Amino acid sequence: MKLSRICLSLTLIIGMFASFQSTGAQGNAGPRSVVDYFMLLPAEHLSLLEHAKKNRKSLIQIQDLKNGYLGLSTVETEGAAQIALFRKANREAIIAVSEFDCAPVCSGGLKLLQYKNGKWTDVTAQLLPQIDDADILAAYNRVKAVDDEAQTLEDMPFTLWELPKKGTTLRLNLGEASSPSNKTLLKFAWKGDHFVKGAK
Repeated sequence: MKLSRICLSLTLIIGMFASFQSTGAQGNAGPRSVVDYFMLLPAEHLSLLEHAKKNRKSLIQIQDLKNGYLGLSTVETEGAAQIALFRKANREAIIAVSEFDCAPVCSGGLKLLQYKNGKWTDVTAQLLPQIDDADILAAYNRVKAVDDEAQTLEDMPFTLWELPKKGTTLRLNLGEASSPSNKTLLKFAWKGDHFVKGAK
């Protein structure tokens, strides 16, 4: 009788411990998908969030969890954004955020962000080769059509960052009004822990 009670007590204790471990593991599980990271992204890194304070998921127009890609937009602004999830060799996440707006003038930008231990860090300078206006202008002159307008450092062409819907290559495209053209100026390939400038 005593042995049965001891066995029953041990079974209950083991069951409680397993349940505690399971609950703890679920509670400590961090973000995994591109949507998980998007839901945690601070507004300072994506101005489009100003238009969806109560329901940021309403911004998602394209969702591809398998490839870690989101396309975002809203009727409240002429702007749009893309978010892509990259993984380092050690499985740490890098979140790329590309955004543009055309009110009152068109402008666009790219941020590479790392989420670690509940904190967001801008790691663009560490992971992306530095490019300047001269690099962009030289690339423009290589791809422009004969009848395209000549550009100078004082009158730079409008550019937009295109994140990959598939693959891992960033593209800096020549912009046309509020959308990217099919002319890629520069490519940056993901190498597992940083980007390198690709073939011209």
